[in-house]
Amino acid sequence: MDGRNITKIVRNMMLYKNKNKLDDLNDNEFELVRYTTKHIDGLSLKEIAFYLNVDKALVTRMVKKLCNLDYIMIEACDIDLRKKLVKPKEKAFNLKEMVKNEEIDFYNACFKVLTNAEKEILDELIYKVYAESKRLRKNKFEGICDEEEGL
Repeated sequence: MDGRNITKIVRNMMLYKNKNKLDDLNDNEFELVRYTTKHIDGLSLKEIAFYLNVDKALVTRMVKKLCNLDYIMIEACDIDLRKKLVKPKEKAFNLKEMVKNEEIDFYNACFKVLTNAEKEILDELIYKVYAESKRLRKNKFEGICDEEEGL
C-alpha cells in the first residue's frame, strides 16, 4: 500500500483551497484561526504553541497578524488578569465555514468516481485511520518509529 497517496490527495485539496486564499494566511495561521473556533472560551499562547508544535515567539507573531486581520482578539483571563487569551471573532468562523465548504466540494468531486458502496467502505476505513492518527497525536506521536508493521 502506498500511504503517500493520502498525502498527495490532501496536497491537491490544499492547492484547490489556496486558489481562493484570503489574506495570504499560511497553513499554521489558518490552523490557529480554525483551532480558536473550537475553543471559544479562549486559548493561551502556550496552548496554541503546543498544539501547533511551534515556539511561543512564532505564535506571538501570528496572533499579532491575525488580530490585525480581524480573525481573532486577545482578552485578559477572568481568573488571572496577567494571562491573555486568544479568542475567535466572527471573521474566523466565516473563514472556517468557507474552507469547510471548499473541502466538501473538492472531496465530492474526487469521490464521484466511486459507487455508493465503495464510498461507504472508504468512509469506514478513513475513519478508522483517522481515529488511529488522533490516538497517536494525543500520545505525542510516541512509538511511530517503533511500529513493526509498515505500508
